[in-house]
Amino acid sequence: MSLNFLKNKGYNFDFWNLFLFLIFFLFFIQHLYFSLYHFHECDSSNIYEWMKNISRDSMNSHINSVTPNFLINIRTNIAAITPEISFRPLQKFFQLPYVSTYTPLMGFVYSLLNINTFESFFQLGSFINGIVLEISSVSLYFTCIKLNYSKPVSLIISTLLLTLYATNSYSYHLGSTNWFIFSICVGIYSLTFNNSFFKDLIYCLMLSLSYPFI
Repeated sequence: MSLNFLKNKGYNFDFWNLFLFLIFFLFFIQHLYFSLYHFHECDSSNIYEWMKNISRDSMNSHINSVTPNFLINIRTNIAAITPEISFRPLQKFFQLPYVSTYTPLMGFVYSLLNINTFESFFQLGSFINGIVLEISSVSLYFTCIKLNYSKPVSLIISTLLLTLYATNSYSYHLGSTNWFIFSICVGIYSLTFNNSFFKDLIYCLMLSLSYPFI
């Protein structure tokens, strides 16, 4: 009766949608709980250190080691002016790709977190990772439905992605893996959009978030 009431109100909920929501809720509860005890690997601590400070020398060293010769001067000149950017999220947007293999939008997002202690930074970062994985799973779920898979099959596929990365501890990993998965899932789902402007806008965001998306 309650589901019929929701449908009459214009909310298209059914058993499988509600079941998916329940899975997400349970995943997020266990994700938050185990993040209190999970081992913090070096990628997470590196992100934390880079959000506090990125020196020009470290950027130049990374640029010289990975950049084609004809682009080195351009990239080092850009790196040289980034310390002058007063808005920290924008500063880290440019700096993070010059000191690591991580993407610009990762620098923007993580720079918004509290960096007073590693513990608080990691807890907030892990919280964001859980949301990112759930959005990835939802995008995959609706992509499968758009491709005319049944809802039970779509739910199994989307939750397999969610549980695979949670089981392998990537939901606590502040490196690029979760963001790559997120951008690919959202990007594939955006192919189903009819609005070309909205689709192009999502593509631009995903390109700044994930090199594999290219």
